[in-house]
Amino acid sequence: GEARMHHPVNLILYGPPGTGKTYTTAREAVALCGEDVPDDREALMAVYRSLQQKGRIALVTFHQNFSYED
Repeated sequence: GEARMHHPVNLILYGPPGTGKTYTTAREAVALCGEDVPDDREALMAVYRSLQQKGRIALVTFHQNFSYED
């Protein structure tokens, strides 16, 4: 078979609280892992948490007082 190269994907979502960043992050992460993305929010978050537990997804949150270089 053909060897597939996996490249890291850096996706930055920003905006004020309550604009759907958590849901959008979960949807994108699940899709990037090659999994089916459920339409139901609870089902999506369950798949997201499962992938986190398997170490396939890691979430980094930058505090507003830190710059990217920190």
